[in-house]
Amino acid sequence: PMTSLPARLVAAGASYQRDRIVQKGAATVLSSLHTMAVLQAYQADLLKDLDKGQGLSPDEVAELRRTMDLALRATKQAATAMGRSMVAMVVTERHLWVNLADLGKKEKGFLLDAPVSPSELFGTSEFKTFIPRRTRSEPEHQGGPGPQSQKVSVAARAPPPPTGGSRRGEVVQARRSQRSRPDQSK
Repeated sequence: PMTSLPARLVAAGASYQRDRIVQKGAATVLSSLHTMAVLQAYQADLLKDLDKGQGLSPDEVAELRRTMDLALRATKQAATAMGRSMVAMVVTERHLWVNLADLGKKEKGFLLDAPVSPSELFGTSEFKTFIPRRTRSEPEHQGGPGPQSQKVSVAARAPPPPTGGSRRGEVVQARRSQRSRPDQSK
């Protein structure tokens, strides 16, 4: 005899598949928006360098820089909105699976109230809560490529230091060196 699944499980499975497709689409859009933001930041740097030369009039360069700045801000806002929508989909998926599980109200409340952290956004945080982690005897990485060797994104880097006559760093360094030396005036 053929067993059939309860109707709510079939509907939940279809909903889950739709949710996964939407998540993949949102991830693709988010990735392309990030790429656009990095490229626009690079273009803004190039325009700044062009401003130092005599290729365009100062008004034209200022207008180009303003438009690039606005485009970069719009891209960042779109990426933020897409990220928030992805988080909402993940929370919805978490809610679906917790409601389908045979758990008591207390356990469901504990799982649904757990924070959604970016590092575990698509991970198995529910399972890590109840299953203890095994310790490893050997270290995971011994050099090689990894997060420590990754280059800093252009969009995330700090602005360049101000130029033109500022000697604040030199003065601070001189004061520090004077404090560290013993008094030789005696």
